[in-house]
Amino acid sequence: MCIRDSSSPMALQPPALLLLLLPMAACVNHQSLAAPAYEVRMMNESDPSQSRSWPAPHYQMKPMRTREGERYKCYTPTAQYDHKAMEARGVQHPGYHPGLNQSVHRLFGSCHRWKAKGEFWRYEVCHGNKVLQYHQPNPSLERTQVNVLGLYLKNTTDNQGPIHVYQAGDQCKLPSGKSKRRAVSVHFKCGKEWSMGPRNKLIQAHGAIKPGARIADMEEVGPCMYKMVVFSPLACTLSKEPHTAEAEEGAADQGTPKSPTELIKRLHGNCVHLGLGWWSYELCIGKHLRQMHLQNDKVETEYVLGNYSSDTGGQELLGEDHISKLAYLEQTYQHGSPCDLSGEARKVVIRFMCAQQKEVPHMATLDLVKETATCTYLALVSTPVLCPHKRFQIKTRENREIYCVRDHGDAF
Repeated sequence: MCIRDSSSPMALQPPALLLLLLPMAACVNHQSLAAPAYEVRMMNESDPSQSRSWPAPHYQMKPMRTREGERYKCYTPTAQYDHKAMEARGVQHPGYHPGLNQSVHRLFGSCHRWKAKGEFWRYEVCHGNKVLQYHQPNPSLERTQVNVLGLYLKNTTDNQGPIHVYQAGDQCKLPSGKSKRRAVSVHFKCGKEWSMGPRNKLIQAHGAIKPGARIADMEEVGPCMYKMVVFSPLACTLSKEPHTAEAEEGAADQGTPKSPTELIKRLHGNCVHLGLGWWSYELCIGKHLRQMHLQNDKVETEYVLGNYSSDTGGQELLGEDHISKLAYLEQTYQHGSPCDLSGEARKVVIRFMCAQQKEVPHMATLDLVKETATCTYLALVSTPVLCPHKRFQIKTRENREIYCVRDHGDAF
């Protein structure tokens, strides 16, 4: 939706429902695949030098505020925006970390605890759920004086990386005698144990069944306001190395037409994982798909949902998703563990789809596993290896970002 321009500051919805004023010339039909896709990025820190990242005539600044009165300077793309010219200038957008917000979502469902040496309080973050503060002299005793510091609200980002926002915690007394609800911002950072280590170790950490993370710090930054820092490999950028074996293999393959099935065989031997609450899943492409329940990082319960067979895995079964209209390659893994209800062997249909992941070539992600009928399953896998094939090429939108920076200056 486009709104007519105005020279006066406009009241915005809260950041999660932010509605911006775009120049009328920049209004586009979002139903067209060729139209740009806009995303609002809320910046928590204000640095005067940041405005150089959004130069005129490609951007224009509009003063805005939320309903709560928080002021922002929002840099919106203009009708003269040219992404090639921006790239030629070497402009780097602070706070924009492609894929990192989505990566740290893999921590949802897991909890991490922390206590500073000599401190009274312990802290626990259950990602995507809540943050707790409590007293517990040692782990064998019950928790006492438990305070809910915040419930998960949304994810955002700043110039350091992804942030999860937790609000609406327990009531807290202010120095003035009034009360307000506690709130926490959880900041995810890469951490030296991963950023300074070998790249293959980082890639392995990204693909682990249970991704690693640890709380590094917790502080009260204001009355009833807390900031937690979490180190995780999921907050690390997997920068592409130019002279890898994969790159050489890709260069050698250029100009040689490959069928989708042949392209997927490049992934054989690679394992990808997905955690969905009680169950975790492991797909070893060209081998099997397992469903597991983990307890203390050990497999307690396990079912094989299907095993790869060249008889079915080698067939060229192509289709198109009726909702997304995206092409997929379908393979069936059969002869899994016996079904408790029917006694028949479990089986799973795996659909491989194109997804651009330029930073990590020849990798895949397991996006979904669901039971479509008794002991029959569907798994969705995204991978860039299919994208060069003409059947899987996608006409994508140009992505543009709208950057809103907190304005701590005089009221406008």
